[in-house]
Amino acid sequence: MIFEGGMADEVHVKVGGDHGGKSFKACYEICNVNNPNSKDNTIIFSLFEEKDHRLNLKTGLTPFRSQIDDLQLAYWK
Repeated sequence: MIFEGGMADEVHVKVGGDHGGKSFKACYEICNVNNPNSKDNTIIFSLFEEKDHRLNLKTGLTPFRSQIDDLQLAYWK
């Protein structure tokens, strides 16, 4: 369900992360839907039990770098 004011022919993707408890979670969300931050609209693609320090983030996210770059350049019509 596209949120009010959203375009039905567009997909907005947000890539982010959060440290909580003993682990760091990297995730993506489809933003132009109702409740984009809900657990039902959040997909975790990397999880590791470390603090979110620069070296840990680089180590944990490097395998996904090219996919994230591709998403940033993608345009669907």
